[in-house]
Amino acid sequence: MDNIQQIDYLTYVIKEALRLDGPAVQTFPYIVNQDITVCNVKISKGTPVRPDIIAPHYSPNEWQKPKEFIPERYDPESKYYARPGKGSIKRDPSAWLPFSRGIRTCPGQSIAMLELKVLLAYFLTRVEYEVDKKLFETEGVGFANGSHFKLDIRVTKIIQ
Repeated sequence: MDNIQQIDYLTYVIKEALRLDGPAVQTFPYIVNQDITVCNVKISKGTPVRPDIIAPHYSPNEWQKPKEFIPERYDPESKYYARPGKGSIKRDPSAWLPFSRGIRTCPGQSIAMLELKVLLAYFLTRVEYEVDKKLFETEGVGFANGSHFKLDIRVTKIIQ
């Protein structure tokens, strides 16, 4: 377990995949406990609201080239780590929300990340596979919510 936790680039790849195509698009609803105004929109007490947790993943104010897959954006030494055009100013923590954040963050986040690392490391080192090349030429292909395609992967060999 210690060894897999030290493979930083694997973590960057998983975080970038979750940013581009996260497992959820919204959180559980919150109930507004007092009348408020957000961005000049009045919201009455008792109104249920569901924060959008996908839109910040594509914000050009927070991410350089937000529609591209760039795992290096999680490497503090990378030029993609900071906000675009802001020098060394770090991104807002709310710019990456696949597990939500704050007191309502997913309690299974740590185990989910560990499971993803183990699964991906095993798959990349122990399984030979083929993927239909058309998949890589299709615009907007995703692997989580909202994906509308058939994933055609043929396992050709499992290495013992």
